[in-house]
Amino acid sequence: MDVSKKIKLVRVEQGLSSGELADKAGIHINTLSRIENGANNNTSADTLYKIAEALDISFDWLMDEDQGYPPPERVEKKREKSKRQGVRN
Repeated sequence: MDVSKKIKLVRVEQGLSSGELADKAGIHINTLSRIENGANNNTSADTLYKIAEALDISFDWLMDEDQGYPPPERVEKKREKSKRQGVRN
């Protein structure tokens, strides 16, 4: 899964608008829009790192196109929550 799809998928899952994520990441909304639409292939690592941090996802997962959805940290958090609630996976 490519970077643009991952960003949009996680943003929507978290209930954030493009403007909210852009503000949270400290980037311009037009930049985020171009990234999500795949129109910006020269995005700096710094910008992608800011987005990953704002979405609370790992930069490594975001950049690895071979890793699908959900991010590994989400799966781990879900397992931990299930264990606390006494639910088996």
